[in-house]
Amino acid sequence: MVYHMTTPVTVDASLPSHLKILLVGAHPADAFDNAGGTLVHHIERGDQVTCAVMTHGVRSHANVLLDQLLTGQKELSEEEMEEQMQHWAREKNREVLAACEIMGISDVRFLVTDDDMMLVEPKIIRQVGDLVLDVRPDVVITHYPYEGGGIANPHGTTGQVTLHALYYARVARQGDSRKAHQVGQVYYMGIPAAGVSLNHIEARFQPTADVLIDCTDVIERKIRALDQIKSQRYDGAYARKRVETVDGHFGRAAGVAYAEPFMRHSPELFYHLPYTENQRTRSNETQVQRFAKLTQRLSNIP
Repeated sequence: MVYHMTTPVTVDASLPSHLKILLVGAHPADAFDNAGGTLVHHIERGDQVTCAVMTHGVRSHANVLLDQLLTGQKELSEEEMEEQMQHWAREKNREVLAACEIMGISDVRFLVTDDDMMLVEPKIIRQVGDLVLDVRPDVVITHYPYEGGGIANPHGTTGQVTLHALYYARVARQGDSRKAHQVGQVYYMGIPAAGVSLNHIEARFQPTADVLIDCTDVIERKIRALDQIKSQRYDGAYARKRVETVDGHFGRAAGVAYAEPFMRHSPELFYHLPYTENQRTRSNETQVQRFAKLTQRLSNIP
């Protein structure tokens, strides 16, 4: 497969060195699907990236098993169902590790929560809070807490659990002598929260992405990572369609071919009005230059 990418890699000189970034995702593919290009950029500048997978994702994302159950093709006993669950959980973990290797992520934590009925519970909050105290990140990336309206949605629940866990990590805990930790910023992944609302409740809480990360130069690696997630059919044509429609949509808003959207939890403080070299360049580029950037695309899409 051939890719035509010419966007240069840029380095923000004002960004502190050796950042620690923790991404807490609900399902095995969420890190690569929603923030893969951004993570690659940080890894390449020497930052430490940890990805936490909240659930094994088998009940909602093991498509072969789900198709059998939904269509009634196969009746499974309780023992057979447990065996299938364990099989697909191992397979999904293997896929995640293969995708992480492509992206250079060496620190992956599987929290092994079942995804049949995920709720905001003290046990899960403490588990994520302990992870925060272990990693001690500068930045946390997670799902928008009101994705899906914040009800019966593992992404939204994961975002809510993560916020509770960050509070747990920064306060004095009974019987716990570990030093408290407070992160500098939380970013919510804008995919799919900042896209099309899927129900009326979600529409009431739909956010607008205020940070767009140009991932054009690493889009090939993102697709190669998604190609590993075969158990939920994220490989092949779907990976390419998803990148073109979603990352391409947010890239258009940023004036580039592909971008990943995020929302900041807290407002940022500046001494001057922020104005980047990208903004200066965009203000002076011609229509020909603009469309040349926008129309960079994947080639030979199957």
